[in-house]
Amino acid sequence: MLPFPIRFILATYGSDGTFHTLNSRGFITNGTFYTRSTALVATKPQHRSLPILAAKPTTSLLPATPGDSLETNYYVYFFSDIISQLEITPYLNKEFWNRNILVPSQSSECVRHAVLALGATHWQFSARNQSTAALDRFVLKHYNEAISQLTCNQASPPDMSTVLTCCILFVILESLRGDFSEAVRHLESGTRILTNHVPKAYLPNRDFVELAAIFHAIAAQVAIFAPERVFPDVTHLLTPTKQQKRLEGQFRTLDEAEDIMNQFDDAVSHISWDLDQEWEDEESECNTQWSILQQNIDIWKCEFEALVKKLQDKKEPIDWEKVLNLRIQHKLWELLIREQSDDDENFEAYLDPGECNALLDQLEKLWCNPARPRFGLKIDLTAALFQLYVYCTDENVRQRIIFLLRSQSRREIIWDSGQLADFLENDMVLRAVGLQNDRWPEIGPHNSSSTQSNLNMLVNKTVSIAMAIISYGVSATLGAQPRPKAVVYRGPASSEGCPEGIHDLLVSSPSNFEVVYAGPNEPIDVIEALKGATIYAHGGGPNWSKAYRSTKKYEKAIQEFVNSGGHYLGFCLGAYLAGPKNGYNLLPKGVDTEQEIERRGAQVKGEEDTVINVDWTFESGKTEDKRWLYFQDGVVIRGMDGSKPGKIVGRYSANGDVAASITPYGKGWVGLVGPHPEADQTWYDGAHITNPEGIRMDIGHDFVEATIHAGSHKRS
Repeated sequence: MLPFPIRFILATYGSDGTFHTLNSRGFITNGTFYTRSTALVATKPQHRSLPILAAKPTTSLLPATPGDSLETNYYVYFFSDIISQLEITPYLNKEFWNRNILVPSQSSECVRHAVLALGATHWQFSARNQSTAALDRFVLKHYNEAISQLTCNQASPPDMSTVLTCCILFVILESLRGDFSEAVRHLESGTRILTNHVPKAYLPNRDFVELAAIFHAIAAQVAIFAPERVFPDVTHLLTPTKQQKRLEGQFRTLDEAEDIMNQFDDAVSHISWDLDQEWEDEESECNTQWSILQQNIDIWKCEFEALVKKLQDKKEPIDWEKVLNLRIQHKLWELLIREQSDDDENFEAYLDPGECNALLDQLEKLWCNPARPRFGLKIDLTAALFQLYVYCTDENVRQRIIFLLRSQSRREIIWDSGQLADFLENDMVLRAVGLQNDRWPEIGPHNSSSTQSNLNMLVNKTVSIAMAIISYGVSATLGAQPRPKAVVYRGPASSEGCPEGIHDLLVSSPSNFEVVYAGPNEPIDVIEALKGATIYAHGGGPNWSKAYRSTKKYEKAIQEFVNSGGHYLGFCLGAYLAGPKNGYNLLPKGVDTEQEIERRGAQVKGEEDTVINVDWTFESGKTEDKRWLYFQDGVVIRGMDGSKPGKIVGRYSANGDVAASITPYGKGWVGLVGPHPEADQTWYDGAHITNPEGIRMDIGHDFVEATIHAGSHKRS
């Protein structure tokens, strides 16, 4: 948060385009923020280079900007990096932002200050909220300057385009800051200015029309699940873009296909919000428009697949990520149409777990793509995950969706992946105790007599959940069927974050484990916790020999647990501890554990946190070569040859050493893995490394499931 939160500046827009400011804690004068009880906030930013911009010279394509080097850096960053991430449609793309912001930022002080504040805020968000007091002051100064420039000369107020340009920049800035109510308020104010504007001439104003287009596009994204119109309708202000005559039976480009699909949103909004809901009358306008929409969606699929086939036949470059995304979006449209078009008014479209998991497999490739920006204005993947949550009621699938949302920190305008995960997790609890029966959870902004920007996703439902647990008990809250129990060691023989990573992996796995932490400093120690458990897991940690000395007291209990049918999961250090040397001796005779970094031909030779290639054989029998996994001095399982019981599920790609194995011990099974398939985004951020293929949990989930299902497959 900023030292003097910008939310204290209560800005209101007049319907004529003027901008009025109220301030509950201070006032703005000459661009400097004062409070009644504090001294002047220093506004001169420190002169320092930006880590990600220091080596980037100011491009000659951009006019020189007034101000110091820090201002120039953020100004260039906005036009060289940020605008490429703000594409909503093929038309509202990087060129659109460059065309509509660059010139105003050179001619208008308030727009320039808004650009600088937004540039710094975006960098702060992209750097995982690595906030500094100097950067906070920089953002605050320029945000206040932008507002001050809009309000300082009431005798000659800024023109309409300038006000609307600042307004849209404020929407994005507040979304980045996480103040979604303020972002929605700016958006609502801007659309209201547009609808109340009476032009002095009938000739279309290009700037005005293009600003109306961006307000319309963002408002449609924000209110995508609203039951009624939230923002004023500005479609009458839009000028249709000139398009080539459509080819019969196919699209020309993927952009054209995407543009047509985007029009489906407007069609549904018009039917749902603007037309009389006379569904009983077969000849009513809403039924007529719905039939047209249904036909267009069916035609879209045929024309789209014809386009993809043509591109493949001509061996032209294909944006497969866009193809995949559009196919997922079309599937969701089909579900909506199927549900609304069925003669039975009580019919509800559902996806079975297998079909939904197949879609999630495809969506995960997009979601985990490291090249995908963490922030954008297009609500596609978060909305898709929310819709799949609704269409598939299987608890394991829903847990997977929640885990996916948490695996990547992403924000699409006001739709934040972490907050959506919390919302859906709360929804599951409320459903389990009968306090939530609506199929579609009420989410997002909606019209209300108390506030125009009531964001239900952000409403804290802790009290309701607590009352549910008190009234019905924990077992009822978690569902009628008991979840299998997993014990995860947490103590001096583990590193911070490692037990928590295993916890998240087990909870999100298809078996949906109930996880208990155990250790000398936990409410329950290991020996007691093992009673009734299916899995005992030990993750990464410090020195191998020290870890064994501190956990040796559990050795007999762990051996008895596995021997009687339990399952041991060892990740990195936990895998070392399963061996005969400085370990619990859980492996077949002749098999032991050692450091992979000491092996001939090893891909990694040091103890630093990095990534490594692994060839992984899934439980299905499919092998994927050279998958990237988090690695820090991981184990190699030596001695696993054809004479040993069990199976090899992972090999280090560089030298073929065994990276993961599943072997029997008595009636139970021991799963070991050298790398860290449980590593989530926080691990990579903390180590300042990236996964070239994105962070995916499919190997981790497969490792867990293959271990507990061991004995039913031949060794690979």
